[in-house]
Amino acid sequence: MLKNVKWFFVVLVFSSFISLSFDKRKTPTEKLPLGAQAPELVLGKEKQPLSLQAAKGNYILLSFWASYDPNTGCFNTEEQKITLFNKPSNMTYNDWLISDARYLLNRIQKEVVEWVYEKDMTDEEKASHPTYETTGGYLRVLDESECAQIWWDGLSETDKSTIKAIPNFDGEIFEECTGIKIREVSE
Repeated sequence: MLKNVKWFFVVLVFSSFISLSFDKRKTPTEKLPLGAQAPELVLGKEKQPLSLQAAKGNYILLSFWASYDPNTGCFNTEEQKITLFNKPSNMTYNDWLISDARYLLNRIQKEVVEWVYEKDMTDEEKASHPTYETTGGYLRVLDESECAQIWWDGLSETDKSTIKAIPNFDGEIFEECTGIKIREVSE
């Protein structure tokens, strides 16, 4: 067993140094159905055919690689546009990552606590938090939608406009996702 494992690693190392490519015949590989016969492979520049059928019944390790650009993704030649608010936009994922709107939305605090004074407590809150009599109130943990609404209400009009300028902005969808109710200020 150990001999086989050693050979496996030798094959693995050697496969990292060998480039596999499809031969020059026009073999459409993008639309091969699942389970279809693989096209004939050619090994490196010497064009020595490598037959997968010759190894039928044995395990075959194929190592493919290409240059990879983490900004665009493997094999992508152009950045794809993203969908915002259920509609296609002209914004790419990288555009979104560096946008002011994303920066602002990432600043929404989570698990915020708020002190509720005894005079502001409901009867239900008093029953749930009997220590209010000695402390004068209790700490209420806000849920994420409450935190988001408090954050939104505290934003400047400029920051709110930045978020509303997200392509295809839709207040109803925004509220559904974040819990933030956009209240228009009447002048």
